[in-house]
Amino acid sequence: MPVRCFIVCVLVVMTLQGAKGNPVDAGQVPPAAMVSDSSPSIPALIGISDSTPAPPDATTPPNPNTLTPTQAGAIVLIKGDNAEGTGFLTNLDGGPVVMTSLHILADNPNLHVTTRDGQSITALGLKGAQDRDLALIPIQDNNYTYLDVASDIRATAKPGDLVITPGNNGEGEVMLMTKGRLLGIKSEEIEISNRLDHGNSGGPVFHPQSGKVLGVVTEALDAGASTEMDKLLSQDRATGFTGRTRYFGLRLDNVPVWETYDWKRYQIETTFLDQFHYESRCLDSYLNPPSAGRRSMQDSGDDDDFANLYLNEPAIKQANHDYHQDIAGTDSSQKLEAWRALLVVLHNVADANMTDIENPSNFYSFDRRRARDEIDYRKQLQAELDSFEDNLNRMDSVARKND
Repeated sequence: MPVRCFIVCVLVVMTLQGAKGNPVDAGQVPPAAMVSDSSPSIPALIGISDSTPAPPDATTPPNPNTLTPTQAGAIVLIKGDNAEGTGFLTNLDGGPVVMTSLHILADNPNLHVTTRDGQSITALGLKGAQDRDLALIPIQDNNYTYLDVASDIRATAKPGDLVITPGNNGEGEVMLMTKGRLLGIKSEEIEISNRLDHGNSGGPVFHPQSGKVLGVVTEALDAGASTEMDKLLSQDRATGFTGRTRYFGLRLDNVPVWETYDWKRYQIETTFLDQFHYESRCLDSYLNPPSAGRRSMQDSGDDDDFANLYLNEPAIKQANHDYHQDIAGTDSSQKLEAWRALLVVLHNVADANMTDIENPSNFYSFDRRRARDEIDYRKQLQAELDSFEDNLNRMDSVARKND
């Protein structure tokens, strides 16, 4: 998810505090918030990743190795201010819906959902799976075509079967259909060998043999080839397994509860979570600079960018500047006092908004999982700060001038 400046976090938290205890009403996602008749059409080209040409028209005989033109017409593109992805049209939960991933909608206002030929789709509400990253958007029907969802995956498909993942390739608004194999079926997810990118998120894992959707593409998982199965897969180029990345789809056939969401509240809570995470990253950047030979508590991505991330948090930047001014020409005792003053500011940053994120009533069920992860991350940083007291050696490796 994209990075947000923490400056607006106070407003977000005030809104969150106002939402505590408010009931969640069904159908409160205003269509204008999710689609716009004046929104630009999203051009999309349907292709096959292995260069197989798409069928030219609906009269082409069915091909067991691809989607028919009618089936391909049920794939939709989703685009907002901060992210885009894929979805598909199906009939579920008593009516026509767009199925996609919750994380695509998170902190992503002014959402537009369009068919592959640019036709806007009118949203009537929003629901989220209680236990996994799935979003169900009831829509106004307009003679769309729909994909069928398998009611029992284990009875429909088996490992080794061909699966296809249509998706918004590279978030470039060009739709490709990538082929792979079903590798395994788990309680909430299926593992596939299809090579995916961010634009595929929310799209269907399609099983051409049955003509049904087995699951919804979710975010890839980086993992080492630690098991015998992983090692075997990494040796087979046809699987698409790289030895680092594994690809999954979330099952639709056994979702226990679909929770009704209020669109505005969902945007508030996910914006808050993004900003809370960013503030933790800024603090982590200051406490664990790569130049000191320490690794961040989470994957830092580009080390150069991560090393200077703290400069985007005004309180840390100012406190670090003040510290260097205070220690100029001083002795060890005065230097220690300056260090303690700096630690007070860092502790304040580490403690910020903990009360709100620790209140589960501020979040829908799926986001409560994310909130717990963010709490754990922040508490690790707090514990690290606690170990700094009177530690001049650590101080010298942490505090550095704002370049």
